[in-house]
Amino acid sequence: MSLERQLKSALQQFKKPEVSTFPATVIAVNAENGTCTVNDGDMDFPDVRLSAVVNGRKDVFYLIPKLKSSVLISAINEDIKNLFVVQYAELEQLHLNIGAMLFKVDEKGILLENNNNNFGKLQEDIITEITKVFTQNGLSFNPVKFEEFKLKNKSILNLNE
Repeated sequence: MSLERQLKSALQQFKKPEVSTFPATVIAVNAENGTCTVNDGDMDFPDVRLSAVVNGRKDVFYLIPKLKSSVLISAINEDIKNLFVVQYAELEQLHLNIGAMLFKVDEKGILLENNNNNFGKLQEDIITEITKVFTQNGLSFNPVKFEEFKLKNKSILNLNE
């Protein structure tokens, strides 16, 4: 390596990045666009990315922060207009979409869909149909237990999206 290159490399190691990682508070979230607006105590920063690429693609993975929660923000290539969330203190939702498959987790439960077929609704339909078979055929079963299954299913799986 030439002396000039060695000096340049050494000097770049001492150069402080123009934009470092900084803490901020989430003041707005646009889950559809995969962005949020944050405030660092002095100013607002809109269009902060929630994933590596925000380009309107259908296949996405977002961690959606809670409003008023703390996040750490970094800049891509030290560009203050190209920010992304690197760490979250609190989450509102996990959102994963791959092709026709949708997976969401939030305080309401888990949503799992494929081509608009809801897994929680499917389980509820199966329990209903099993109950009908037992009832129509005069078979002995515990209807209270089946209702418990339905309630447990609803407490885990989000049937409404």
